[in-house]
Amino acid sequence: MDVNESEKIIATCRDTMLTALEKVGGQSLICSWTRHDGSTVKLSLTIRESDQNTVADCIRDMDDEEMARRLVPNVLDVFADGGQSEDDVRDWLELPESFLRH
Repeated sequence: MDVNESEKIIATCRDTMLTALEKVGGQSLICSWTRHDGSTVKLSLTIRESDQNTVADCIRDMDDEEMARRLVPNVLDVFADGGQSEDDVRDWLELPESFLRH
């Protein structure tokens, strides 16, 4: 599969997910499927304000010092009681940046 074909498939998936969200009035959607090799693929789409950054967006922009100052204490607080699942982590990463303590 060439890059152009992959881009078309991704665009089709994105457009289908966006149409589904618009029809049900949703804000986010996660689709997952299993490949022939047994691996699981997840594709997520979230509708939010154009100027709204998530925790994940903020992490991408952090240098090491800021990560130690802002991110580590938040991660320790959020997951202090243990037992968080992969979905809990994903949900936390999609929270607005304002949920991080400064």
